[in-house]
Amino acid sequence: MNKQASFETSLQELEQLVEKLEQGQLPLDESLKLYEQGMETARHCQQQLDQARLVLEKLGQQAALPTSPADEKSD
Repeated sequence: MNKQASFETSLQELEQLVEKLEQGQLPLDESLKLYEQGMETARHCQQQLDQARLVLEKLGQQAALPTSPADEKSD
């Protein structure tokens, strides 16, 4: 897995790994290798989702902040 891969690319790679494993035609050693690769790819996807969530939370907080003293009045 490429650490610089986009979320979509990583997710597609993860789906392909799962598909190979679900077929059940691989030797145990290769299955374990693909499982380990899949776990690493899943962690990478989760990290990207966590980063995106933080960005969205920050943007949401900025949008909620008043931009001028007139915005602070609730009259």
